[in-house]
Amino acid sequence: MIKIKYDNRGLSLLELMVAIAISMMVFTVILTLSSNSITQYRNIGTDVDLQNEAQLTSNQIRDWMMEVNEGVSWEDNDTNSKLYLFYTTDKNELNEKEMIGEISFDKASGELYYKLYEYGVDESGVEAYLLSNKVEGFYCDMSNIFTDGYIIYTITYDNSGKQWAKTNEFTFRNEILVVDSAYEIFGR
Repeated sequence: MIKIKYDNRGLSLLELMVAIAISMMVFTVILTLSSNSITQYRNIGTDVDLQNEAQLTSNQIRDWMMEVNEGVSWEDNDTNSKLYLFYTTDKNELNEKEMIGEISFDKASGELYYKLYEYGVDESGVEAYLLSNKVEGFYCDMSNIFTDGYIIYTITYDNSGKQWAKTNEFTFRNEILVVDSAYEIFGR
C-alpha cells in the first residue's frame, strides 16, 4: 500500500501576500469599471431628462401657438423675453373673449413661464405656470412671418453645465399680425 504524505503547513506569508495583491488588482479594475459605468449612466440620464423637458416645453408652446388667430408680439430686454399670443375665443358669438397668452423667460432665474389672461382684465392675479427652470435662453425670430408665414423660436437649456438647444419652426394656421401691443389688435 502506498502512503500519501500530506503537507498541512498551509500558505506561506509570501503566497498569501501575492494572493491578496492579485485580488486587490482585480477588485480595483472592477470598481473602476463600475464607477465609470455609473457616471456614464448618470450623464446619459441627465441628457435624456433635458431633451425630454425640451420636447415637452416645445410641444406645449406649439399647442398654444395653434390657438392664435389674431396676432403675436415679441419683447426682449435685459431682464426678460416675452412672446405674446393674441386670440379671440368663440369668434363672432356672444361669449367672445379676447385672450392673451404670455410666454415669459426670466433671464436672472432661468425660468420659463406661461400665463393666460383676458385682455382688459387685471392680470396681476393670474397665476403663471412654470414650464421649465433649466432655461439658458429663449429667442423668437419673426422675420419670416410675412413672407413664409412661420416663426422660429429657440429654447436653450442648461443642466449642470450641459447645454442643449431646441429650435422650432412653427407655421400658423391662421393669418395673423405681428404687433407691438395688444391694443393694436383689440383696439381698446
